[in-house]
Amino acid sequence: MQLHRELVLVDLMLDPNSETSATYAALTTNLSSSRRSTLPSASRTRATQTILVVDDSATLRRMLALTLEKSGYRVLQARDGQEALSHLQQRSSVQLVICDIEMPNMSGFEFLSQRRQDPNLTAIPVVILTSRNNEKHRRLAMHLGATTYFSKPYIEHELLDALKHLLVQS
Repeated sequence: MQLHRELVLVDLMLDPNSETSATYAALTTNLSSSRRSTLPSASRTRATQTILVVDDSATLRRMLALTLEKSGYRVLQARDGQEALSHLQQRSSVQLVICDIEMPNMSGFEFLSQRRQDPNLTAIPVVILTSRNNEKHRRLAMHLGATTYFSKPYIEHELLDALKHLLVQS
């Protein structure tokens, strides 16, 4: 019996008028015999947990989406705070947001300020992931309602552990 595994990525355009998309990853397993295996249990355990990744860098969004999807999360993407707010107002399925600070149209700080004005959104944890690593930016983000703050480059397992902890709490 031979086992072949491959990762399949599907990028879906959710709104044809924007660059908003969702990326889904599936681990497919092909067996050369008549027996078929099922997807790993990690793919099923957090299937309902959705994370919104907000960053103007498409490369970073996709890289982070891949990491999160490998851990079993569903990932939505937005290129700035404005698109993120639209996602959150249209979909109640987002359980956590990962957001950059420096973005066009609406920065991460502006996103946090706008989010505070909607009581339905304040319960959703927001993780700031940014290249700004000074204490002034960290304090401002936390004052505006960020749940936690990570600087780029980040350590993948530390970010995943923090996300898991935040999602259990919420």
